[in-house]
Amino acid sequence: MLGSTGAFLLVNLVYNYLMAICVDPGLPPAYDDGADAALEADGAAPRQCHKCSRLKPPRAHHCSVCKRCVLKMDHHCPWINNCVGFHNYRYFCLFLLYLAACCLFVVIAFWRAFW
Repeated sequence: MLGSTGAFLLVNLVYNYLMAICVDPGLPPAYDDGADAALEADGAAPRQCHKCSRLKPPRAHHCSVCKRCVLKMDHHCPWINNCVGFHNYRYFCLFLLYLAACCLFVVIAFWRAFW
């Protein structure tokens, strides 16, 4: 039981870590001058990134480390060497959850050895 629980946690930890690294965080669409009126419902012109000239929807930011705009950017994470954005946010959160679960599992499983 102890070994299968540890293996389950480890496999999920590694899987979500690799997916957070490998999945692209998301790229905003290219800026199209002809679609200005259709993009904004309130009549305002859509925003454009000054560094990469892409459309800048709400919560999209230009990452200074990756040198690109990221859709729904949360932050650039040095653990995964990638931005956490729209497409890999789920995997990053699950990675942190399984990391905490693995740490708790090690503390509980080896409590007597440490004590």
